[in-house]
Amino acid sequence: MAEVTVKFIEPPVNIDVDMSKITWRDLIELQKVQRQGGDEEQAIEAVTKIVSRITGQDAWDLPAQVVAKVVEEMMTMAGLGGTAKN
Repeated sequence: MAEVTVKFIEPPVNIDVDMSKITWRDLIELQKVQRQGGDEEQAIEAVTKIVSRITGQDAWDLPAQVVAKVVEEMMTMAGLGGTAKN
């Protein structure tokens, strides 16, 4: 059997995020989903909708690590968790 080598690469990704597009309704919805902790589909839809709006790109098509980083930063800036560095 031939030797198979797999090399994982992680090229840098730069994405513009417009935090001014997060609305008060978005924050309330995120808090509600976070507090309830039950309906995973609802949480995924809510976060995906917001990430798509603030990046100007369809979050479903973005690399997973990009969405995770945007969500982490978004939650930190909104005061809902995360660990942003000042």
